[in-house]
Amino acid sequence: LNVHNGIDGVVMESESELEGVIYDIAINPLKYIEMGEKSQDFYNNNRTPEHMVAGLWDAVCYAIKH
Repeated sequence: LNVHNGIDGVVMESESELEGVIYDIAINPLKYIEMGEKSQDFYNNNRTPEHMVAGLWDAVCYAIKH
């Protein structure tokens, strides 16, 4: 749920795709460096401990109301 395929990571449907991804990394390393940077930005902006606590708090409040 946190990986956006081709933007900040790679989602594979099966192990058979791994060879192609490794080949692409060898041919286009900057593409994967940029994906790594975007991934770090996403986590820093959207998956901090504060974000996780807020999500848990919202779930607790919802459960209490229902």
